[in-house]
Amino acid sequence: MQKRSTRRSLKLWSLIFVAWFFVFILLLLGFGVENTFKVLSNLNPLFLAGAVLSFCIAITISMLDWAFLLAVLKEKVKLRILSRVLLAGLFVDN
Repeated sequence: MQKRSTRRSLKLWSLIFVAWFFVFILLLLGFGVENTFKVLSNLNPLFLAGAVLSFCIAITISMLDWAFLLAVLKEKVKLRILSRVLLAGLFVDN
């Protein structure tokens, strides 16, 4: 029973993620794609790469932190599932 409820909640979070993605696309179209790409093209690529790398490192550390906490509680969760839930949570929270 536990696996089914986990799968249902993951499906629900996936649907929420897709819905927010479409809202993001609609907002992007509303504000203008050209302006967004103009701002992104003026960014320093080194700083952009550093920001993306530090974000990925922070996500990995947070994922490992949750994996350790769940291991202490004797709950087995695959890192793949944990990463999906963490990314969906970050997307909805921001």
